[in-house]
Amino acid sequence: MMKLGLYGAACVIALMLNFGIVTRTAGKNAQDEKTMADLTKFRNYLEEIKPGKKWQTGPAPMDSEEIRKAFEKQRFYYVFSSPPMPPGADLPELHEEFARKMEEHQKQFISLTMRIDEQGRMATLYKADDYNQGIDAGHNRRGRPDLRGRPYVRILL
Repeated sequence: MMKLGLYGAACVIALMLNFGIVTRTAGKNAQDEKTMADLTKFRNYLEEIKPGKKWQTGPAPMDSEEIRKAFEKQRFYYVFSSPPMPPGADLPELHEEFARKMEEHQKQFISLTMRIDEQGRMATLYKADDYNQGIDAGHNRRGRPDLRGRPYVRILL
């Protein structure tokens, strides 16, 4: 299985943002008490597992009708930090500056997605299989996913 890594996670989140999966942002539309409690729990968890790290966007919920259908009672939240842009010109001093900024970014910033289940247990999502946990499509006699009436999602990165 392929490890996602910081850059891969950033790309996945950027794609999700581009395709409209994230439909709400924390603060503005988070009147829901459960969402506010989850966001507080998420912030505290981030401080515990990644002390001193920063992020540029979030924490915010990832929510859509499709996510609610596929994952039912699970909720997803994320923080995102955009890595520095690579240099446009092929000059050694620009490459050195980019390498320095990238190293600084990796030391100081995080991008992370978190799942909270029905019991309030939190799980950090690092690799593709982490996203697939909790999707129960059921199986037919041949061992294939039974797609009748349930969305079947398989995350492949």
